[in-house]
Amino acid sequence: GDRVKRYGQLLETEARRLGEMVERVLQYAGIESGLAKGSRVPLVPTDIIEGAIESAITLFEPESVTIERDFIQDPPAVLGDAAALRSAVQNLIANAVKYGGRDRWVGIKIEHGRQRRRPEVWITVSDHGDGIPASELPHIFDPFYRGADAVARQIHGNGLGLSLVRKIVAAHGGRVTVTTRAGAGSSFTIA
Repeated sequence: GDRVKRYGQLLETEARRLGEMVERVLQYAGIESGLAKGSRVPLVPTDIIEGAIESAITLFEPESVTIERDFIQDPPAVLGDAAALRSAVQNLIANAVKYGGRDRWVGIKIEHGRQRRRPEVWITVSDHGDGIPASELPHIFDPFYRGADAVARQIHGNGLGLSLVRKIVAAHGGRVTVTTRAGAGSSFTIA
């Protein structure tokens, strides 16, 4: 009975992973064909993040993940496609949990920024992981690229997450940057 239950759970997990992968590939294709330019509405950054946390958490045991929020009061609205932006942030959160080290800590920050005198909202997702090796940094946003560590540790993934994040952010006229320190973690900022 136990073995059957285990197989059942395994199948369920794999089916969900496959579903997610198919969804990502479809999203990717959609963004490639410019679908993301469709619905632009004013969005509250906090809502996007809370929605992203909710959907990312379903991939893990919520009680094993610590999420630390550091949000400015009443961040200005951003114009965009809610589902796409939520998906971008969700990808960053899921990565932070997957690669973020044993404490499973994720820090999420909303800040005010300025770029060419225009006010901006910056969203940063950080982890306490081992950091990204310098040799891999230039490639992490490439479609289907998987770091040596992910492969060695058999971390599930298809290498589409970060390329999707970059595509979504670029479709919104923004940029995504990363800072990383060996043994101290990584931070991804959407601006």
